[in-house]
This record gives sequence, structure tokens and C-alpha cells, in this order.
Amino acid sequence: YFSCQDLSTILWAFSTMSHREDSFLDSCTVTVRSRALTQPQHTSNTLWALATVVFYDGPCFTDLSRRAMLHLPAFKTQELSNTVWACAVVAHRDQELTDTIAREAMSRLGEFDPQGVGNLAWAVAVLDTTMHELYFRIWDR
Repeated sequence: YFSCQDLSTILWAFSTMSHREDSFLDSCTVTVRSRALTQPQHTSNTLWALATVVFYDGPCFTDLSRRAMLHLPAFKTQELSNTVWACAVVAHRDQELTDTIAREAMSRLGEFDPQGVGNLAWAVAVLDTTMHELYFRIWDR
């Protein structure tokens, strides 16, 4: 029995090695969906890991996106940018999630490092956020 942290760490490790084994990833996404990933780091790392190896499981991304929405204020800036970046890489379009992350990011834009700002800007542009004010705030930063 793997904990949520174990699963996200295993997925992270495989993705950093650029290792993609679809049957393994299928099993992991089924298991992830059956667990309550409530820690922002576990959620963002799982999405990031799947996107890094370009493995898209729509139901898993939808479940994790819905769970993330409940905890976005607790997300660190890297977790926010990694989450929306992962969705953009695999073209997972969830307008509510994208706009909510953009809103949350606007309130904390000064806390983002340059890479986080770049990843955030790219991802919300790819996912076509309706929060256009974010672009102006990034530009003015």
C-alpha cells in the first residue's frame, strides 16, 4: 500500500528519468484517483510528473484539478505554476481551474520566481485564461 506521498514521489522519480511505461502509469492514475490527494505538493507533483512524460489520463487530471481547486490558497507559488503548466502541456482544458489559478497568482505575483512567472504566463496563455489582467500584472512586474 503506497501513500499519496509515495505515489507522487514515485511518479516524480520516473518522470525525472524520462521513463514512460504506460501500463505502470495507468495503474498509478487509477490508484491516485482512489486516494484523497489533499496535499498541494502531492497534487502538483503528480500532475507535473504525468505531463513531463506526456501521459494524459483525462479522468485523473479532472479529479486532481477538482481537488486542487479546494486547496489553491494553500499551494506554494511553484505548485500553482506546476499545476497549470502540467494542464497546458497535455492540453487539459479546465477554464475554472485556469482562471482560479490566475486569480490566485495575481494576488501573490511578487512571490513567484522568474521561472514560475514564465511557466505561469505560458500555461495560462496556452489554456486561454479569461483573466487578462494577469498578463498586464506580469508585464508590469
